Amino acid sequence: TVQFETTIKTAEAPNILEFNNDFISHMGSQAADLNALKTELIQPQQDQLNNTLTQLTKMRVFEACGKKCTFEVPRVLFEGELKNLIQALPEKEYKKCKDLTIDDTHKLVKKAQHNLQVSLVIRQIMLDHKIELDTNRLKSYILSLKVPYVDDQIFLDWYLEQPERLEQAKAVVLEEQVVDFILSKANIVDETISKEQAEKAHKKEIESWPIQ
Repeated sequence: TVQFETTIKTAEAPNILEFNNDFISHMGSQAADLNALKTELIQPQQDQLNNTLTQLTKMRVFEACGKKCTFEVPRVLFEGELKNLIQALPEKEYKKCKDLTIDDTHKLVKKAQHNLQVSLVIRQIMLDHKIELDTNRLKSYILSLKVPYVDDQIFLDWYLEQPERLEQAKAVVLEEQVVDFILSKANIVDETISKEQAEKAHKKEIESWPIQ
């Protein structure tokens, strides 16, 4: 049997954290006060919601455009788009779809056709109405992708290192500019929905082309 003698010198209870300027400094935030900090903490959630609504609107606009498309797309482009979609599939789905051709009736084939038709319509709208890339909007879009507490310029420099990333960002922004143009010419009915409803609707739109 072993016995130990212990001397307790002090006992402390946990302290309730105080939300003050010291707390702000400890977090590494540049917020001027607690109200500014609250806004800073909430902003990423608001940005995420705004992005969800933007994506939902874009998908519905493109869906409407696709329904109006009755023209045939060039076969070589059709085959290329279908190949890209197949290669992007998870391994299990890839094995099921790797031998698809544009003459099949699979939903992925329909999606390839839809993507191309909408892409051609978007390009034509850009040409007809001289829609050019908004560089300020591009910068805002890229910065919307950064995580909190990362310096804007550092993130921009890192993002622009890869030309592929930049081209993808340009494509997204140009699509959004075309969507804005289409909406400016359309009869729009505003609808108020909750964050949960927006996320559910967005998920439903994404799943509207299931892989079977």
